[in-house]
Amino acid sequence: MPEETFGPLGAIFAMDQPASSAHTREAFGWTPTHPNLLQNLENLR
Repeated sequence: MPEETFGPLGAIFAMDQPASSAHTREAFGWTPTHPNLLQNLENLR
């Protein structure tokens, strides 16, 4: 259980926290050039 391991911060680690690079792309005009995670994992086969 995250609450038991991380104390008061455990609830933060137990939450679903989706991530996106949309802000970085917009703020810096960044475009990724490497494979995404799923493509990279597929290449490991």
